[in-house]
Amino acid sequence: MLIVADVMLDVIAEPNVPLTLDAELLDHAYGRTSMRLGGSGSHIALHAVRLGLGPVRLAVAGADPPGIVGPLATLRAAGVDLIVNPSPRTVGTAVITYLNDQERIMLVDPGASATQWSEDTINQLTGALDDVGVLVVSGHALFRDATRAGTERIMRAAVAAQVPVALDLVPHSVHRSIPAAELTRLLQPVDVLAAAADTLLAYAGSRRTAPRDYAELPAVVEKFLEHHDTLLVQLPDRTCWVVDSHGRSTVRQLATANGRTALTDRFMVEVLAARFCGWREPERTADHSARW
Repeated sequence: MLIVADVMLDVIAEPNVPLTLDAELLDHAYGRTSMRLGGSGSHIALHAVRLGLGPVRLAVAGADPPGIVGPLATLRAAGVDLIVNPSPRTVGTAVITYLNDQERIMLVDPGASATQWSEDTINQLTGALDDVGVLVVSGHALFRDATRAGTERIMRAAVAAQVPVALDLVPHSVHRSIPAAELTRLLQPVDVLAAAADTLLAYAGSRRTAPRDYAELPAVVEKFLEHHDTLLVQLPDRTCWVVDSHGRSTVRQLATANGRTALTDRFMVEVLAARFCGWREPERTADHSARW
């Protein structure tokens, strides 16, 4: 598995009592903070290593912050093969405040992740396609101005090498910066698309309401399946629908035993590993085969 996605240092803030997006409530609240390895690139790579997939290669940029055992050192120690894009900056930082089970506020400094891919790095990444089962790309790498052209080249190289391409459609607000026609063009090489239901609905022109009405979702998913073989659609209740262009559909409740973060990243790795890397998926009790 070859992964082109961000590696971050996450600063997590969790209130002692659930909060809402209310200015008065957010003015002052007590809680707890922690730091951890973050970024979808980290989550995907580490779970791929846990599943015994190999080789697991991850494109990263820059260096660890001084004075700590940072994300890059942690990934190397876990057995992830890093392809490092040179940058004068250190890995980025994300400050994430979980208000409650459904809402969060995220402030991101991309750091070295916003460095343009060097020609040498692109050559290393395209060369690494020779013995991997799938290329996994984060939307951050594809949609960010500095890394878009290089990421497109890597995706086209994967298509030429007949390596399947999977993409995580992030950030969830991407519809505000990438028009639908441009999105369709950028996603042409993508076989497997993972996306939040709200992101797909936003591209269909659906306005976000509370509580959210997902009645339009099946028709929107069918539209995206005109361009992609498989969609992984995640809902706020931590279920994920896997739908393919051949009419097969399953609904999964994402396991939260290992925490509430990176659930979709871990699940996406398992779907891709089973489909492209020969991994045997364990039995799941919350499986329901159905058509939309």
